[in-house]
Amino acid sequence: MKVFFKKCCYSVLPQHWLSRFAGVVSRCEVAWFSRGIVRWFIKRYAVDMSLAVESDPLAYRSFNQFFIRKIKPARRPLCAGALSIACPADGVISQMGSIKEGQLLQAKGVDYSLEALLGGDGAQAEPLRNGAFMTIYLSPKDYHRVHMPFDGQLERMVYVPGRLFSVNAFSASHIPNLFTRNERVVCWFKTEFGPM
Repeated sequence: MKVFFKKCCYSVLPQHWLSRFAGVVSRCEVAWFSRGIVRWFIKRYAVDMSLAVESDPLAYRSFNQFFIRKIKPARRPLCAGALSIACPADGVISQMGSIKEGQLLQAKGVDYSLEALLGGDGAQAEPLRNGAFMTIYLSPKDYHRVHMPFDGQLERMVYVPGRLFSVNAFSASHIPNLFTRNERVVCWFKTEFGPM
């Protein structure tokens, strides 16, 4: 019953309205309000502020500024070596593997289409059809910035409209085609290892 209820909530909630409302709240710079949210969030999600360049929670003017806080460079050193690949984000690798017959693994027993993930253009998906993928889950406490895993040049970006389902272990296991249904931006890079 609990799973059914959660799935219903994901389906009927006004996601875009809630997202806009959360955006307004996260950018609010009223000190007592933003500091209260930041302090609650740090306690609720056990955020390790010793990693942050600015470790004082009261120094952030808004929740958004706190959420995208910078991390001390020494805490996230870059890997050395021409063939090294850096993890592009903090978080947990939820899935990784080979793209098989244009399908990627969303969760145990749940696949999704590479072509759909990239916005529905089969010709654009072709160079990646036999490639590899990695899905990294960022929990609320994680550092929310994304970095290049290796040298590359951005060639284009494609906006793909969609829903705004929360992405977590529950939704990945219970919402079919979660990643292809959600709003996203596909960034195409040219690298020495091939297209990314």
